Amino acid sequence: LFFFIEILIDYILLPQADNKRRDDFIDNSFGSKLSTKNSICYYDNDDVKEGLFKVFLNLGENSLFSKEISNKMLSKEKVKFIVSISILIIMTVFGFVDNNYSYSILQILFSRILIISYFELFMYNLNMTQIYDEIEILIENGLNNENYKNYEAQILRLLVKYETNISNYKIFLDSHIYNELNPLLTE
Repeated sequence: LFFFIEILIDYILLPQADNKRRDDFIDNSFGSKLSTKNSICYYDNDDVKEGLFKVFLNLGENSLFSKEISNKMLSKEKVKFIVSISILIIMTVFGFVDNNYSYSILQILFSRILIISYFELFMYNLNMTQIYDEIEILIENGLNNENYKNYEAQILRLLVKYETNISNYKIFLDSHIYNELNPLLTE
């Protein structure tokens, strides 16, 4: 069952959602009409002229939100991970490992869901933080709407890194955390 759910999510639903997300990003950045239905009030830069500089601003906004949301998600996942490790230690110390039920509990605690999910979220957050930091450095070095053409390669490189990070780790950002952080991050 998990196998079929994973195939459905990873090979059908997620690619469709990513295509819509990318089309919306490009439509907002360039004023194109790739998507039949664009998001409303998602980006906070309607006053900026379409083009590569708007790509840079959208990328900055996306990476900031992704970094902060995944950071908060990571804090929650860390608690689950620590609780799982604690249960394993308790089971080991008190000799529950020989119990038939212990094996089932261990399989649940240390399944792909807990270990790999935590690692993937950690790596996703680390990469988003690096991308956002690189964007801040470009701004500190003087990138603006007058000279952005001098930074075309760096902007495209960051966009590719951002998209690669999303496709590599397939993280579903928590919408509740997004709604909680949206006003502060938008400001």
